Amino acid sequence: MRKSDVIYAFYELDERFTTLVQFFVGDSLNLANISPPVSIYILSKLGSQFRRLAIGGQSFNFSIARDCLIKYCGNVEMLDIFCTTACHDIRDYLQFVHWNLESFSIVDKQRQLYSNVAIQLYLQSQIQVGFVYHRLTLHVIDYEADSIALLDWHQRSVEITEGLYEIENVFGHKFIIPQQQNSRVYVGDIGPLEKRIFRLEHIRYREYRLRHCQSNTILCIYQESLNNEAPLVLNANTDQTLTFESVGNNNSEYYIWPTHQRPTTRRKVLDVYNDPYGRAGQNGAQVQLYSFHGGPNQRFHLRTVDENILVSTHQVRKKTKSIIEDFSNELFYEIFNYLDGYQIHHIFSNINYRFQQLINSSSLRLKIKYCSNNSNEILRFNKEQIYSLSLNESFSINLIDSLFIYLESLRITSINSNELLLFISNLQSLPCLKSLTIKMSQCNIGYSQIYYEIFSLKMLKYFKLSIDDYSGSFEFSSFNPNKQMSHLEYLIIDYQCFLPAITKILSYMPSIHYVSLMKLFYYDSSLETNYPSIWPNLTHLSICLTDWHTTFECFEVLISKIGSKLKVFSFKNYHRNIKYFNASRWENLVLKFMPQLDKFYLKHTENVDRILRDRDDDEETNDFTRSFWIERKWILEIEINNQNILFSILPYKKQWFHEENLFELNQLIISRININKSNYFIPNDIYRILNFTQIHHLEITKENLFIGLLLQITNCLFELRSLKIHSLLLEDDLRDLNLKEISILYSIHLTSQIKKIYLRNLTNIKQIDFLMKFSPYLSFLKIDYLHNLDIPSILRQINHTYLNLLSFYVPTADDKMINNLNKIISHEKLLFNYKIIRQNEHIFFNWNLLE
Repeated sequence: MRKSDVIYAFYELDERFTTLVQFFVGDSLNLANISPPVSIYILSKLGSQFRRLAIGGQSFNFSIARDCLIKYCGNVEMLDIFCTTACHDIRDYLQFVHWNLESFSIVDKQRQLYSNVAIQLYLQSQIQVGFVYHRLTLHVIDYEADSIALLDWHQRSVEITEGLYEIENVFGHKFIIPQQQNSRVYVGDIGPLEKRIFRLEHIRYREYRLRHCQSNTILCIYQESLNNEAPLVLNANTDQTLTFESVGNNNSEYYIWPTHQRPTTRRKVLDVYNDPYGRAGQNGAQVQLYSFHGGPNQRFHLRTVDENILVSTHQVRKKTKSIIEDFSNELFYEIFNYLDGYQIHHIFSNINYRFQQLINSSSLRLKIKYCSNNSNEILRFNKEQIYSLSLNESFSINLIDSLFIYLESLRITSINSNELLLFISNLQSLPCLKSLTIKMSQCNIGYSQIYYEIFSLKMLKYFKLSIDDYSGSFEFSSFNPNKQMSHLEYLIIDYQCFLPAITKILSYMPSIHYVSLMKLFYYDSSLETNYPSIWPNLTHLSICLTDWHTTFECFEVLISKIGSKLKVFSFKNYHRNIKYFNASRWENLVLKFMPQLDKFYLKHTENVDRILRDRDDDEETNDFTRSFWIERKWILEIEINNQNILFSILPYKKQWFHEENLFELNQLIISRININKSNYFIPNDIYRILNFTQIHHLEITKENLFIGLLLQITNCLFELRSLKIHSLLLEDDLRDLNLKEISILYSIHLTSQIKKIYLRNLTNIKQIDFLMKFSPYLSFLKIDYLHNLDIPSILRQINHTYLNLLSFYVPTADDKMINNLNKIISHEKLLFNYKIIRQNEHIFFNWNLLE
């Protein structure tokens, strides 16, 4: 049995085994080919004990190894790394070279020792800090010849600053210039400066790419040939890179080596054709690949060019005309954050070598929505990159293993009851798992068994469990997770749960501050429950009460025990008990037991036929517009939907109508209009609501709302200040305006108080005429979609005393459009003393301004 197996199996059994394991292991350990989670566990427990440590192998992870060495291994003096170049580039291991090394050796399979290698030749420009070991040995265990040769080329190469350069050949002091007639490259000194400017781009390690700025093409060997006199060309689609080697101690002259040559047989460099001798000093000499001899026609200067030189010319590709390949790696990673991992691989993996490197980089983290048809390959080869995984169909519980070392969020929506416990237990191998969401259609496992396994996930902070049909045991009296406490901070329970069971489980969660009980069953005997006093961090609570018989007094007992630090509270009564929608009761509850409450959400649904029957006799008890509610900016919103009326108390948020008077914020949303067979409005719903409160703002979501219905609805709401509608219908197939509706329209100037209208869709220019008559005191009109109508036509239709502010949503809005509108308005004198303001895709017209 390996030492690592002994540690993992016995270290935490008890104190005696801990001491024995420490003695048995000693001060040296070989962790090569040990899985990352096991390595992390061992080093986190015993890392400070080791003086000599071996790491590496096929499952080696560079970032984890680096972090563990710095964080846990402060006493390591000798580090051995086994380099598997079949899986990793040998140069990746050079990140473990640091300035304080006293010895650096490279060993191959035949034990040939390359000792005391010059450390400074291998140091990265980003020097690692925090390493303390003094002796480093790299064991090259496969592809030894190529790996050693690659390291040799690495130490011969130099690091060069990215930027703009002219490339000058030493022989005749001519510059590399592309020829317009073909893609080949020559030397010369004739022509504009911008024609000979290249951008040096760092690709990886000490390899670079030279991109011609004017043509946005890359300098490369024709068809990757290895023959002498193979010409250099410019190509937009190539992955070829170059390395630069200083000429002796001269840091201003370089040999340029194409890297498509095998490291062990790399013999050819960039060369300027020189036959007969002296030809390399003349304009038009071809730049080519040729066997290395070190002559002046194979040596080049890199002349720095100021970035600002590109700004003044339209012939050079400027930053404002950049193409996607010019984006930095950091910008691509930002873009990738918005894409699924499968999309990233599907779109970018076959573009070129750079994108292959980007999507396979250990720096990239992927989120995956698993689909067996297209995600298997990604999950198989990119486990170490995945930080978020959603499994939305049946899967094998063995799919998740210890190689998901950076997985932070896991969501599953299809798992069988008989596999659930084993699946959760297997998640212990994930060192970074912080969020777990499980959704099941059926479950027959007891509460205590499920949460016992959840408590074993030490890093878990968020847990949501949704079960459509729960038939397991609700008994929690036997639950005792060995006194261990969970570090959960967020708990969402979406299944039928009982209050005593919840209080039991929460007593083992001292860090919990967000709890959502989406189907809480609270019976009267719950009053006898001793609510634990260890919920000091609970600041967010959401409850949906599912039983009818629980009295408000029972619920009040719970809040009195746990409400002192609540900042956000949401409550919904599933069975529509009107007793829970009592303004006075909630006022008293908040004042007594929730002094820190900042946001309050209350939802109550009533059938339209019952809203008056069960209402409190005392009208004051249900006044949600008293100063208590207004001072806290908790606003009443009512929605008529199907056969129900939904009452909501919500925290105030800025609305399109910008109401300054907080006492006039009551809003009604009509998603269903009560009409008879002849399309006449039945106002019963509106009257029921008005018996409850006044309405100041109205939104009607119905598409193509007939103006007759609109007139009847608004005629019931005398306190209306604003109106939002989806779209209007001037003529109805079933009927015309009746006499009552016509009378309302002609007398509306006596009753209407509407000053702001928001029309989502304007489909007919005549609708503007109707709105002008319908709202005689209108001051602000907002329109989103014009549907083939133009803004000047609308301005010509406006003839209104009070209207002085218009807003349009125009996706194609730009400065040119604003200039054209200004010309038309001035020429036709459509507006006076006006301003036009464009805010992104919105255009505002404000007129009749004071001088």
